Order: sequence, then C-alpha cells, then structure tokens
Amino acid sequence: MKRAARILVPLFALLALGSCQQLFTTSLGAWAARDLSIPADLSAADTLDYAGQAVGNGDAELAEALLPALVENIDEPGVLEAAADVLVFATGADGAIDEATLVLLEVMESGVAPTQDQIDEITAAIAAIAVSADAMTIMQAMAADPSSLTPDQLALAGIILIASIADDAVIADALANDDPSAIDAAVTGDPAYDTAYALVAAAAAAAPGDGSSIADLLANFIGSMPTPT
Repeated sequence: MKRAARILVPLFALLALGSCQQLFTTSLGAWAARDLSIPADLSAADTLDYAGQAVGNGDAELAEALLPALVENIDEPGVLEAAADVLVFATGADGAIDEATLVLLEVMESGVAPTQDQIDEITAAIAAIAVSADAMTIMQAMAADPSSLTPDQLALAGIILIASIADDAVIADALANDDPSAIDAAVTGDPAYDTAYALVAAAAAAAPGDGSSIADLLANFIGSMPTPT
C-alpha cells in the first residue's frame, strides 16, 4: 500500500477539501434560471462581484461562464486571487470532491488496495474534472506569480490540473496494479504538467508546516513527482 499512497495522497488532498468547500456553498435559489451570458470585457469590479457570487453559491455554471472575464482582467488587483477560487467550481472539482470524498477516505483507512468498485468511483469523479483553455491561462498566471495566493489555492489548482492531465484509464490501471510509475509516464512530457508542477512546488514552498493546509501534504509529495524536462 505504500506505493499506492503516492497515487492516493495527492488525490486525497483534492477530495478531502470537500468539507472546506461546503463552507462556501449555499442554496442556488433564484440563480437556477438566470442568463449566464457574461461578456469578456466585463469590468474588473463587476468580474470580482460575479466571482464572489459564483463561489458563494457554489455555482459551477456561473464560474465557467466567468472564466473569459477573469482572464481579461487577470492583472487587475484581486482578480487572480478570485480566479483561483472560481477555478474549483468552473473545472468541476467541487463535484468530484462531493462524490468521491467518502470513497477515498475508506480506501486510505483500510490500508489495503482499493476494490474495483472503489476504483471506478474514484476515477469517474476525476474524469469529470475539466480544464478549459481559459482555466489553463489562469493556472499559468498563478504559477507565474504565486506570491499573492494562499498555499491551499496553489495546491488545489495543481492537483486539479494533474487530475485533468492523467487519463482516468491510466489512473485506474495504476490503482489496480499499485503502479505509480504509470501515472508518472502519462503526465511527463505534457506541457500542462510543467504548470501543474510549478503550482505544486509553490504550494509546498509556502506550506505552513503545521498540518493545517493541504499544501503540507504536497510538501511531502513534491519529491516523488517527476521533474519537468
């Protein structure tokens, strides 16, 4: 199980955020029927307002629709930080968290290899995470200038990107065969992996070291990640 932990720990870091994300999630209420046409040339102030609403309501549709405006305003004060939070919903990572948290906790606590049903549930959740071109642009901006971002924002962005890079079939095979090298081979050489590595490295460097952040988990994991070439 030690080798499998190399696979499960970063995924656990993503999915264990479920309880934290619930703090930002409220009933969608009247938002369900609104028009989601958001112009890319939205002002920075309005972009920040929409970002707050998307995160506050746990609204994946609004978050995804807002990405072009976030990219357009990415250099404005406060926008990069807001974009980091919006990414959680725009990529579908919050849904993956909700669906797979309990399954992954069961696997980690059991100390044995996951069952096929558990593998199927975990990989289905991971497969639902999607990083669009705009989301990638935001992640690249985060990696280029991580100084204003929290360790958790950096860690989560890195994990989301890794999850989107690694094909779900590869992850399933790696879990089933206790072979983390399969995931290494799948992500190495992918240009997006360089950004993911930079995000995880920045998160690990900023980790508080007291166990209060998922970045603390990644501080141990970064050493086992293949270095970008």
